[in-house]
Amino acid sequence: MATIDDPDAIYDEIIETPTTIRKGQQILPITEDTISLILEHSGSKTIELTTPQGNEQTITGRGEVPETRERLIDLLYKAQKDFKYNGFITLDNLSDPRLGPLHFSNSIARFAVKDDIFNARGQRGTDELPNHFKHVAVKAAHTAEGLRIANELPHHWAKEAGWGTTMREELSRITGENPEEQELDIDPENCWIINVPIEFPAQRFGQVTNVPSRIVMSAIRQTEMTLKETLMSKEIAQLKGIEEAIASLEINIAQGKIHPNDLNETDNDQIMAKTLNKTGDNPIKKIKNKKQDERRKAFQTVRRLSNDENFNIVMAEYAETISDLGLLAMAGTKYREEQGKPPGFY
Repeated sequence: MATIDDPDAIYDEIIETPTTIRKGQQILPITEDTISLILEHSGSKTIELTTPQGNEQTITGRGEVPETRERLIDLLYKAQKDFKYNGFITLDNLSDPRLGPLHFSNSIARFAVKDDIFNARGQRGTDELPNHFKHVAVKAAHTAEGLRIANELPHHWAKEAGWGTTMREELSRITGENPEEQELDIDPENCWIINVPIEFPAQRFGQVTNVPSRIVMSAIRQTEMTLKETLMSKEIAQLKGIEEAIASLEINIAQGKIHPNDLNETDNDQIMAKTLNKTGDNPIKKIKNKKQDERRKAFQTVRRLSNDENFNIVMAEYAETISDLGLLAMAGTKYREEQGKPPGFY
């Protein structure tokens, strides 16, 4: 089975990434050049794209390529919006299909996937892949955007399109039950690409540490779970993701899976500072102190609110525990975000 443990396939150089499109608060990880390319096929039900090896790859799907830029962007927006801010986590929690990391930037993760990803059910509260990704124009736009990266670094596509194991395959490997029936090597020519906005500076972390992509993926996952499940700031969530990845790295070193000499940087504080692009004296200590200050302020706020009659009404009507109150706070915060308002309690 092919896997990506060679970091050179992911972090060899920073590729110049043109400005992606935005619609409202939503990032569409697609560029204007890709939009123009797809619109050249207006009215078509299939699109031929050229891979780095010079082969023609046929993209098929639902519907046909729209006639206008506005309609195409609307399709891309709906597909991205249906991820519900959890694009990476949704993909990472689809248990049936193969998920091959193709390339990470500091804001976008690109994955090669198979069509059977549509039959996979999400885990940990994530949904299935949004149906809008079945549309031929959406699939083609995402694939063309990924191939733009692959064309700049052809080995990403030709040699290093690795795939994680599903739970079923992992059990088969452990038990030895019918391992010969597992089709583990997948031809990247038969796959398409999903580009996902991420909140973690993945490429910077990868270059600072030189770690395998699976550890970077865990840092992305931890960051986005923290943002989803808490009210922590983006910077503190990123720091939590780095700390989680460093802990995983130390376990891998202790087990002999990674040799310290293969790492670019081994000092934990330096890894954190360089990944977060921080300079000065003890920048990480300042972030950690800020985290402690925010935690103290949160407790003080709850104490003050506990003496307020309205707080008691909320607790009596909507929440029986502090955990329930936290869920209400997160729901209110998300609602404010959707309304384009600054963070805060409702």
